[in-house]
Amino acid sequence: MKLRKKILKAATLLLVTLIILNPETMALGLLIDAVGFDLLLLLLEVQLIAVMGYFYNFWAKPVLMPFYRFFHKLDPYFFIPTKHVIVKFPSILFHAIPGLMIIFVCHTNITLDFNIG
Repeated sequence: MKLRKKILKAATLLLVTLIILNPETMALGLLIDAVGFDLLLLLLEVQLIAVMGYFYNFWAKPVLMPFYRFFHKLDPYFFIPTKHVIVKFPSILFHAIPGLMIIFVCHTNITLDFNIG
């Protein structure tokens, strides 16, 4: 743990020194020096998550929604489970693969028919 802290402090010192040497990025270097490198990375991560959420909701989701509706009509067992459900029941992920549950049901019915007869 001490080694990790030393490496982080050394990386922060090196980064701040390199940024302060360039007059155009001196303000960024002073910001990193003031708030700390780890807090700046945390702020950048939060900003990235917000941008990716916006991208998903307004660009990717409208494009992918017709495919979701098509797969839902094609396979009645298809649905996309939430993270909470996946943590509780990991095997539920098989329902998120279109057509897989229909193959399992057909295979089970064929196997049971041969075993009974």
